[in-house]
Amino acid sequence: MPRQKGFTLIELLVTVAIAAILVTLAAPSFTTFFAKKRVEGLINELVTDLQYARSEAVQRNASVQVTLGTNCYVIHALATSTTTASANTSCVQTAGTASTIGSGETELKTVKIAAGSSASFSPNTGTIVFDPVRGMATISSGADTITATSSIGSWDLRVNITSMGRVKTCSPTGSGHISGYSTC
Repeated sequence: MPRQKGFTLIELLVTVAIAAILVTLAAPSFTTFFAKKRVEGLINELVTDLQYARSEAVQRNASVQVTLGTNCYVIHALATSTTTASANTSCVQTAGTASTIGSGETELKTVKIAAGSSASFSPNTGTIVFDPVRGMATISSGADTITATSSIGSWDLRVNITSMGRVKTCSPTGSGHISGYSTC
């Protein structure tokens, strides 16, 4: 009788058991890796949006405001006669079209962190207004430093905004430090 080729049931079960053990051991490191990447993604989007708001102010020849809310922010162009808008932090966006924040104000972009995400922004209030002439920033108290934090792995990144409208990203020293960024 010729010998049959293949794997026995016991060999397959042992292979599956070893694979399950390896996946179980690797899962926690993947969780912290994705939490770190979530924080980096949020900060990178915020930096890009702050630069966008500054350039829109100059292009539109009107002040553009970034209003911080609870785990969200809204970028909106102000009416040409106003220099600051109401502190609307509800982050409500009309689907498909830009909604109006206030009289003569036009929403340019709203960014919300998904419910249940491990990442969050702080502070939850404040405004940054970019002027149309030089792109300089008028920053409300406490909004000059925006921090993104992760509840998994304790990752932290900060964005510092100067009155000149310049944006710098850094990582605080300590256990939540992310390599590749300057320390703050």
